[in-house]
Amino acid sequence: MHRGMTQLEAVRAAKEQLGDVTAGELAAYVAEVFGLTIKPAIVTVLLGSLREREELERSSRALLEKLEQVKAEQPSEPANNRRRKKKTAA
Repeated sequence: MHRGMTQLEAVRAAKEQLGDVTAGELAAYVAEVFGLTIKPAIVTVLLGSLREREELERSSRALLEKLEQVKAEQPSEPANNRRRKKKTAA
């Protein structure tokens, strides 16, 4: 058994090793290789968590890239010119 490995890490490693297989096959692999007993239903939940994390990471990277692009397109302004006071009619 791999010390300190979480069920999520074990399922991730099994998925990377086995590819597109059933939750039961992943659970059996995790039990055999990592010594962790996980029900197939839990494997399915963990796979969903992994997909969600991957999607969030992709979205974050895309947002950061877009932000950098917008920053690059904006002319830089001195700090004291960023907020201009509105002129009031007298």
